[in-house]
Amino acid sequence: MSAVPKPLDDFAPLHDELVTMTLRACLLAKTAVAKAADGLGSRSSGAFRDVADCEVELDRLDREVDERVTFAVSQVPAEKGRELLSCMKFMIDLERIGDLVCGFASHAQALDSTTDMEDIRDLLRIAALLEKMLTDAYAGFSARSVDSAVAIVC
Repeated sequence: MSAVPKPLDDFAPLHDELVTMTLRACLLAKTAVAKAADGLGSRSSGAFRDVADCEVELDRLDREVDERVTFAVSQVPAEKGRELLSCMKFMIDLERIGDLVCGFASHAQALDSTTDMEDIRDLLRIAALLEKMLTDAYAGFSARSVDSAVAIVC
């Protein structure tokens, strides 16, 4: 039988750590996109391995944040609890982006020299847009800016 966790007297360190982990995941997702684009452009197998490494770390962070937020959300004031739930939701989305980028990287690695260069350029432009969106998401979440979040979606 497991012990019932004691309520936190000082929730700030746990809250701050979960927010930091979420921001780290955002940077990892951005790195995965950049590495996938690099692999596509340079045909570097190392870049594609880096994408897979980012995905493994995103999976780990997702599990850790999920486990820790479920406890922490009941131990903090409502405002901080809402922010932690946002971290959990953001983390789910970031982990899914990592999955999709990893799948893309697998397919990109299989492309051969018959692939139209215009298609490659289009994919690289899409990757650049996604990188920009993740950069903006990181900045907006760091600043707790609702306007930034809305601008990313629109």
